[in-house]
Amino acid sequence: MTGAPARGGDTRELWPRDFGRDGVSGLLTLDRALRARDVSHPDDDDERIALGVLEKLLARVDGRR
Repeated sequence: MTGAPARGGDTRELWPRDFGRDGVSGLLTLDRALRARDVSHPDDDDERIALGVLEKLLARVDGRR
């Protein structure tokens, strides 16, 4: 099927077609990768919360409350 999509049709045609054979390699750019890395680093508060959750889970495994 060729030609322009009908009105209200498939909007995926608006995206650039510069993806690799796997269909996603064009989605990841250096800027996006660096941004994902920057926002994925936990801070001290995140670490504190995670340790608290871990302590509670280990207590449940041991049968403590």
